[in-house]
Amino acid sequence: MTVPLIILAVLSVFGGFIELPRSLGNIHLFSNLVDNTLPATVVRESGHSEILFQSLSAIIALTGIFASYLIYFKRPALSESFNHSKLNKFFEKGWGFDRVYDILFVKPVVWLSDIDKDDIFDWLNIGISKLVLLTNGLLSFLQNGKLRWYLMSFTIGIVLILTYLIFK
Repeated sequence: MTVPLIILAVLSVFGGFIELPRSLGNIHLFSNLVDNTLPATVVRESGHSEILFQSLSAIIALTGIFASYLIYFKRPALSESFNHSKLNKFFEKGWGFDRVYDILFVKPVVWLSDIDKDDIFDWLNIGISKLVLLTNGLLSFLQNGKLRWYLMSFTIGIVLILTYLIFK
């Protein structure tokens, strides 16, 4: 797992420099490829909002890095108390997403499939499969390896086809 994580980390650091905004160099390597396919984005100039949002996101990221440094390296006792907290359990359980997904999607689908378990289409499929098994049992009687049964069934088939063609 370490090698793929290192590769992803390097790509995520340097991959961000493929497209740079106007305030950081205005480099556009791939956005010109989609100009013929996607509509152009119109940006209204409203002061220095781009630099403001870039600075805000950098401050939030650096604050998170500094907080994790304090919690896990400077005062590891704080991380131990967090590991046993309810908030940590909530994060470990995926923010409760699995439970919400189960309630919203899985249980209604299971309920609908229980209601629709023995409908007419199931009966039709079961009936067709039983008919095929019955026909197989009847026809397997003829497949006994005796040549005269094969010739007789072949002759009966030809007689039936010719009779149908004559009286048609």
